[in-house]
Amino acid sequence: MTNEEVVRISSEKLISHNEWRKAFKRYSDGISSNKNIYKGTAFFLKKELPSNMGNLRIYSSINLAQQSSVEYDLRIYGQSVGAIVIKNKGDKNYELFLKIKKTHEVNNKKHLNLETKANPPRRLYKWDSEEAQTIFSSLINYSGKDAKMHSEEHKLETLVLTDLAKKHKKSGKEGNKRLTCIRPVVLGDVGFFQMRTPFKASKHSDKDYPKYSMSKKGAASGGGIDILARVQHKNCKWRLAIIELKDDNKRSESQPIVLQQALVYATFIAHLLRDKDCGDAWWNLFRNQDKDVLLDDKKEIAIDVITMMPPIPCDKKGNPIYEECEMRPIPVPYIQNVTLYPSTIYIETNDSKSNIERTFGTLIEDKRKI
Repeated sequence: MTNEEVVRISSEKLISHNEWRKAFKRYSDGISSNKNIYKGTAFFLKKELPSNMGNLRIYSSINLAQQSSVEYDLRIYGQSVGAIVIKNKGDKNYELFLKIKKTHEVNNKKHLNLETKANPPRRLYKWDSEEAQTIFSSLINYSGKDAKMHSEEHKLETLVLTDLAKKHKKSGKEGNKRLTCIRPVVLGDVGFFQMRTPFKASKHSDKDYPKYSMSKKGAASGGGIDILARVQHKNCKWRLAIIELKDDNKRSESQPIVLQQALVYATFIAHLLRDKDCGDAWWNLFRNQDKDVLLDDKKEIAIDVITMMPPIPCDKKGNPIYEECEMRPIPVPYIQNVTLYPSTIYIETNDSKSNIERTFGTLIEDKRKI
């Protein structure tokens, strides 16, 4: 199946189903109604959190962002280990809690060998309580050496997100930031935003690939975008980017295969942005700017579709074991003026995946500022 065929089939499945439109309109309404609350709590939360979070990362998701209270998921190497809950008491007065559910306690002990159980156990701990500070300190100081991760990909994701979150210095020097001019989409300038889709696109062996997937309750039950980001190009214009991340590079998960998974998700985002009921709302959520704008059907939406993975291995003769696919732009059919721009970023890390040593790929070779 060619890349163009993947985009076409994904488009046709989105057009033939309407459940996803209703679901993502509901999601956007809920998130938009909480947008100002997230912005208001961001400054407060940044004051309460240490600058060095160790291996602990803050995430938000479609479901969490719709809740009446602000809640962020806490993760170590992709595993949820707890949550931060912020209750709005009015007049810019907020109360902060650490949330540790029974499933957190069990999984933290099982997968991380980490004790997060207080005595007596509660579900919500006031942030300034001794129990909350003890548990939060153990999460921040967790070294990771005892982790039993479901996938090494989660460790690489943590490393990449750490790099993406770094700020540029005003002098123009980028320090140890490797992935320059890429910024993750965040909610309230705090939590990395997790975007679920109505497609299961990781198994190319499925006969009906890509598999359209919505739950009986009308919720998106497909795969999630690994990293939703914005890329600033050399002309200072930015593009929305769908990044599919892999911790390994092998024939069964080669760059062409990984790219097609990313193209499925990018096709969904393209249709979402052109949806007449909620496209503008999603566009402004992804932009994360103070001033909202309306999309113009006559102007192109350009979306970067990026595979991010280790370099292609070589055989004994030093030749790559396979060739990466062509990187030609793909117009999305059945909707107006959306083009997908495939590209690659290859990442070399040290042995422990604790540091990015080098990056290269077509996104860099095309003279875009990465």
